[in-house]
Parts: sequence; structure tokens; C-alpha cells
Amino acid sequence: MAVYTLRDLDFTCEDWQRVNGQCPVTTGRQVLDLYKLNVNPEMSLMALGICAIAYRVFAYVVLKIVKERWVGRLWRKLGGGKKSDTTAQTSTATSDSVV
Repeated sequence: MAVYTLRDLDFTCEDWQRVNGQCPVTTGRQVLDLYKLNVNPEMSLMALGICAIAYRVFAYVVLKIVKERWVGRLWRKLGGGKKSDTTAQTSTATSDSVV
């Protein structure tokens, strides 16, 4: 976007901003060259569009996973969250010995 906005601009500077009697930057093209942005703007816009679409798809997938609770179902299928019988037996045995 910088290529489109800076390309045809002319800059002026105050006396206190001058370096050796000249303004350091007088045109938008000099700014683009300074920051190495004087490249093909169409390619940059296409990359920006692809990033925006990819972000939207990723956000949709994450929201769908959260809403459908796929992670919780997968966790239960893998046996997560279940306590084994040995821990339940040891807890009752220790409570009997304490009394």
C-alpha cells in the first residue's frame, strides 16, 4: 500500500531539518527506495489478500472446533480424564487406616 500512497508525493522541510543545506528526502520515490519498498505493488497486495483469507479460514476452523467440542471428544476417546481403579482403592484404604 505504501507504493500507492508515497509514489507521487513531494516533501518539504524546515530550515532546522536540512542536512548540509538540503532536505534529506524530497520525493516519495526516495522514501520508497530508502526503505526498499519500491517493488511490484500488485504482488504485495496479492500476498496481503492471501494472508487475510488464510487467517479467516484458520479462525473459522478454530471456532468450529471449539463450538463442536471436538477436542473434548477426542480426549475422551483416548482415555483422558478417566481415573484408574487403583487410585480409588488406595484412597479408601488410606481413609480406613487413618480412622
